[in-house]
Amino acid sequence: MKHCLFSFRALGLAAMLGALLVAPSAASAAYSYSGDTSFCAAGQFSQPFLSLKDTNWYESAPGFDQGGFSAQGWTLEGGAHVVTTEGGQVLDLPSGARATSPTLCVQSNYPTARGVMRSVTGGGGVGIFVGYVGQASWLKPQSAGAYKGNAALWTTAPAMNIKPYGGYEGWQPMHIVLEGQGKGLDYNVSQLWIDPRYGH
Repeated sequence: MKHCLFSFRALGLAAMLGALLVAPSAASAAYSYSGDTSFCAAGQFSQPFLSLKDTNWYESAPGFDQGGFSAQGWTLEGGAHVVTTEGGQVLDLPSGARATSPTLCVQSNYPTARGVMRSVTGGGGVGIFVGYVGQASWLKPQSAGAYKGNAALWTTAPAMNIKPYGGYEGWQPMHIVLEGQGKGLDYNVSQLWIDPRYGH
């Protein structure tokens, strides 16, 4: 049984800059990371999607918990902000707005994320981007897909691949970027979970 996923303490600036300078790009070589990973540790797991017959164990992303979205550690840009809804605090993303998570750690066998969102104005979706420390994607996050809303109804999105590098058994520090798509639209994100494929 696996017992490790990630923690949410931010990397020191020096460690990040050093990794960016020395680590090879994914296009030119296999992934490797020699920076500090002492902050990476196992977290608290739960099964939030049992009602959907999803028995996988998950850990909530930083800033998200049962009480809603606190934005702690996140960078909100372009109009992204916290709003209070009937279900608590959520992340509000107008079209073009971005929310970047604090640095977290994943491994190659923890490849997916799953969220709960709604399209306040109908249509469109929330783009998911990922960036890994020491890779080109850290400065220019790569697309992992999009969560599509269903009118004003809360929608549990299917699991989405957050693209950890395969064949590397160590921790992979990374961040997730959420971006409102379309023009003149608005979205709420109430939950974001990392799926470690952790089971009995």
